[in-house]
Amino acid sequence: MHRRKGVCASMMPAFAKAIGETISNILGNEMTIDIRTSWEWLWAWLQKSMTIVLEDAQVDATIVTQSWDLANDNMSEEALGCVMYDTLFSMAPNLKSEFPKPRQMLSVKFTEMLTTLVSFHGDPARM
Repeated sequence: MHRRKGVCASMMPAFAKAIGETISNILGNEMTIDIRTSWEWLWAWLQKSMTIVLEDAQVDATIVTQSWDLANDNMSEEALGCVMYDTLFSMAPNLKSEFPKPRQMLSVKFTEMLTTLVSFHGDPARM
């Protein structure tokens, strides 16, 4: 979700400051050093986690794109779609009734759908 909304690691300090100020404004005189320190600890942990997730998302998206390109280099779109079709319905035969169109038509749609999804990774607004 964060990546889709365009959030990046460089934005984290501004969020930290805003959260700290918000809590301080709400608590007023009840804001103690222990409370501030605890919120700073929480945000530092969240910031570290978010940075890792955001960076990993970019790496994972690149790997997905490269592997999808490799799959497309190894076989035609039609053949790739047929493999997806056969794999899906061999793993989950109960789904076949949900997809009544012919194998050839669905194979093309499956390939187009995955190609579209893979193409979105570099554009958070489209994801």
